[in-house]
Amino acid sequence: MGKRYHGRSKTEGEETSADQMKSEDGAEGKKVIDVESGAEIVTSEGTSCAFKEWAVHLIIPPDAVSERTSIVVHGWKYSVLSPPLQEHEAITSNVIEIFSMNGQELKFNTKVKLSLSHSATHLQGYELVIKKLIDRKTNNWEDVDGTVDIRCRQDFEDNHPSHMKIPDFFFPVAQADISECSAYAVVCRLKASPTYTVTSGGGLFSHPDFPGVTVTIPENALALNAKFQLELKVHEVPNEEFEEEGRFLGPVLRINCFDAVQFLKPVTIQLPISLLEQQDLNLNPRTCDVRVLFLKSDNGRKEWIEITDDLVKPPTLDGKFVRFPVERFSAYSYYVESRNKNSRSYKQRIINFHNSRIFVQPRLAVFFGYFRPDLLKILCLMCCPAHLKGKVVKKLEKRGITPIYKNSKKDMTPWHDKASVLVSEGICPYIKRDMEQIYLRLLEHDSDDAELEVRFRDDRDVARVEFFSILKARAPPLCRLHLKTPTQGADSSDLWELTQQPRTLKEGCPTEDELEHLSQKVSNDWRTLGRRLTFHESQLQEFDDCHKQISEKAYAMLLAWKQRSSSDATYSVLNKALCDTRVNRRDLAEEFCRY
Repeated sequence: MGKRYHGRSKTEGEETSADQMKSEDGAEGKKVIDVESGAEIVTSEGTSCAFKEWAVHLIIPPDAVSERTSIVVHGWKYSVLSPPLQEHEAITSNVIEIFSMNGQELKFNTKVKLSLSHSATHLQGYELVIKKLIDRKTNNWEDVDGTVDIRCRQDFEDNHPSHMKIPDFFFPVAQADISECSAYAVVCRLKASPTYTVTSGGGLFSHPDFPGVTVTIPENALALNAKFQLELKVHEVPNEEFEEEGRFLGPVLRINCFDAVQFLKPVTIQLPISLLEQQDLNLNPRTCDVRVLFLKSDNGRKEWIEITDDLVKPPTLDGKFVRFPVERFSAYSYYVESRNKNSRSYKQRIINFHNSRIFVQPRLAVFFGYFRPDLLKILCLMCCPAHLKGKVVKKLEKRGITPIYKNSKKDMTPWHDKASVLVSEGICPYIKRDMEQIYLRLLEHDSDDAELEVRFRDDRDVARVEFFSILKARAPPLCRLHLKTPTQGADSSDLWELTQQPRTLKEGCPTEDELEHLSQKVSNDWRTLGRRLTFHESQLQEFDDCHKQISEKAYAMLLAWKQRSSSDATYSVLNKALCDTRVNRRDLAEEFCRY
């Protein structure tokens, strides 16, 4: 489901999934093995080693082993070995096992740094933890202390040479120190507040990471001597699909109670406009309406409904916070829209959007593009969770193909978000109506792929392929690929634009001419770039209102950044902003910020 093939059908053997690669049958079940990477030899001098297919990197310091040791990494099928999950948890990496070739248990003398590539969301409210298997018979796993989420190389607090050896291919990674060989996996989950005990005395309860998220229970809202426990979980949701339509989706607050509770007085919930402290959306209470959403649970079936008109008092908006009274606990959210708009269709879209995420978490996708070596007019496209890109690349390399690939700018949801395709510049579809049928879905444990027959334009040697969650004017793309188009008689090794190694970063500050040139290429990404350069939403809106052309909006923002930051408006700062996963314009960073 979700696969389209224009031009041919899959040949026999191509249906083989990653889980059906070479395997080894053991008493404990079938495990998929990276048979080609072999073992890494570790001595008392230490080493740094990468297992590309499973996207695993180990930094082994000196004296971590007492004698020469061979270490191997296996990848497991999720159905055979994986950590048990609670509600709103997801495995967002390969499940891998590290072990010694001699078959004996291996404990390290010093801490070894483990980095696992993952496809977890970058949304506020989630946390990552590396899990370690501690009992295979009972499938008991425990958290590894000190897990950190590293989105790109610039996020490292130090420039230790071993950190620099982690391939760019692996990012983002979850990293933690481990002390022994075992099975490991990255789990993404909502970060919970401490567990609070509530009595008839009431009180104000907040999430320590987001103090603007509060639940205020008035005195005597509970019967005398009654008490219960609660914890708060809150997270933001993507807004890209709605922000251009004058609508804004607020955070989702999940209130977990360990007992059934009946309140004698309404309880007040307060949610901020955004969980990002520096974000100022400048929502005007006089021109905006707030609509409150509630997660209803009925015999195990959950769905979001709107309850604004059922509240004992209407919700209030003061520009920074939304407040509303409730009489029971579950999950709540809201959306803000401009007043006097016909909102019926948008209301259903927003509810459907929330419903699609009840049981699955957003994930970071990676998109691939290449031209078929045997039939150059066929453009091949693929999409998979970011941590699976190693398997996809390996499969393509076996066929002699070097694809272009990039991570998406927006988190997608398996089976629900689909990426529509738009081609331009060097290519156009051979049959125009094919563009209405070609799309990619993000599958949870595999890649989705499609093929499009194209024509080449004689005056362009580079083709652009863009992926959108919704095809409409001004919609930001999920991802943009630039592919070198095949040329008549060219050697097959020259048919693809190889991923460039990072060049030397320029010193000093970009000139106004360079910023003007950049503004003509940054396109609809200018707003996202502006946020990374710490502009408030109200400032970005002012640039938007004062200029008609997108390039002029972008130039006004970049010029303001240069004037405001003065000598701190460096190539280094601009490079980091362009390379941020939410901007994802490394092509422009390479062009404008590096030699």
